[in-house]
Amino acid sequence: MLQKHDGDSYSTQEKSRGRQETRLAVTNTDLSVLGDLGFDWAELKTMGIVVSIKQEGTVAKESEVSVRYYINSKNLSAKELLNATRSHWLVE
Repeated sequence: MLQKHDGDSYSTQEKSRGRQETRLAVTNTDLSVLGDLGFDWAELKTMGIVVSIKQEGTVAKESEVSVRYYINSKNLSAKELLNATRSHWLVE
């Protein structure tokens, strides 16, 4: 998905309590990389990746990087995907 990414991307950066957090979302509507899943799930519209990097120093440690993968039945932009994932965690 990221080798020849021609989809949408969106990122944010926040600083709080001496820690910097960077979030990056990419989405793509070309589902051919998913193989048969795109055909098996007719309502599938978008796939996306959200990367979150939390760092307290100048270089992030491996434990401070998280990568999450999403498939969606809604045609979400990268900004909408990032906001949706952040809103979900605010509830819990």
